[in-house]
Amino acid sequence: MWSSTQSVFRTQANVHESLGIPMAKIRAVSPRVGGGFGGKSEAMVQPIAVALAMKTGRPPCGSRSAGIEDMTAMRSPPSGQNPHQNRGQA
Repeated sequence: MWSSTQSVFRTQANVHESLGIPMAKIRAVSPRVGGGFGGKSEAMVQPIAVALAMKTGRPPCGSRSAGIEDMTAMRSPPSGQNPHQNRGQA
């Protein structure tokens, strides 16, 4: 699986956890992606792409716009902030 990510091992683990494929059977390759700027997001599309490839026997191909990326990404809170800090306060 090719994925432009800085977290190749996390992406590999997501595919393993989602599809039950042994980690040793998943080859994850990432091209050089440069600096780590912008929001941090969890890999969510890769397990779907792997499932499609397994079902069709062909590699899926596609790209996503920034808008689609924003809608589908699971984001972590910025470091140093507690997401529950102001819960219940108006």
